[in-house]
Amino acid sequence: MYKKFLVGIAVLFFVSANAQVKSPDEFLGYKIGTRYTPHWKIVSYFQHVAANASTNVKLEQYGQTNEGRPLLLSFISSADNISRLEQIRLNNLRLANISKDKVAPIEEGSPAIV
Repeated sequence: MYKKFLVGIAVLFFVSANAQVKSPDEFLGYKIGTRYTPHWKIVSYFQHVAANASTNVKLEQYGQTNEGRPLLLSFISSADNISRLEQIRLNNLRLANISKDKVAPIEEGSPAIV
């Protein structure tokens, strides 16, 4: 439930910022939570958002389910943060003290990662 809420808030924020991106309700044809949404429709919606808000959304496939369906990771952020995802990832590893390099982490101004 909490995960759905966070995704919903992020999507609604970017839907309002990017007028060409349809809301989940518009895209699916029904209000989220009122009925079951199959995996392929969720994937299609995230592909729609990524295609229409490419400066703020990056979609990556990191694997497949046992049934061959794509497992996706969605990065939703400012255009600046999207352009420096690798730097943010490395800094997050440093903050968690699991980085192999000895570079000091940057604590101030680092984006939140959910």
